[in-house]
Amino acid sequence: GYDFIIQGMAGMMSITGAPGGEPQKAGVAISDITTGLFAATAILAALHERAQSGQGQYIDMAQTEAALHFLPRAASAYLETGTVPGARGNYDETMAPHGVLPAAGTDRWVAIAVRGDHEGQRLCRHVPLVARTACTRPWRVVPRIAYCVPGPLRTLSVLAVTAFTWSASQWARICVVSP
Repeated sequence: GYDFIIQGMAGMMSITGAPGGEPQKAGVAISDITTGLFAATAILAALHERAQSGQGQYIDMAQTEAALHFLPRAASAYLETGTVPGARGNYDETMAPHGVLPAAGTDRWVAIAVRGDHEGQRLCRHVPLVARTACTRPWRVVPRIAYCVPGPLRTLSVLAVTAFTWSASQWARICVVSP
């Protein structure tokens, strides 16, 4: 019941949701679940110690600490730059294009995530001509952003045109790949 409050205290809600929007909680009770998983691990460690030494162990779990484990990028960014990260929606600073687009059909969506040259080139080879127009120059990688000229947001908007006309199964045939 209090997972919602813990997510807010840990800072998770400040980076979840659309940029400029109100803070959002994760779709599941993530700190409740994580605290339970950490507690199970601690119990196993305590049982192991008891088997080895005969001594019991004191276990103390904090939901806020468990929730902080989901913030490595945000915490690192703050510690490195002093900047408080905000919500980014589906944007990812290490991948582009990166987002969820509506596909043809009812209630169908496609998630696009591209990291690096090989994935970007493959995507540009397989999407139809309307989307390939954004990929007329070589796929480029610059620090922290991979993009298909003229930039990640333009590429995603061009892919959106394709997404509206392709079904989710058409996207799946070309886009479900392992790195």
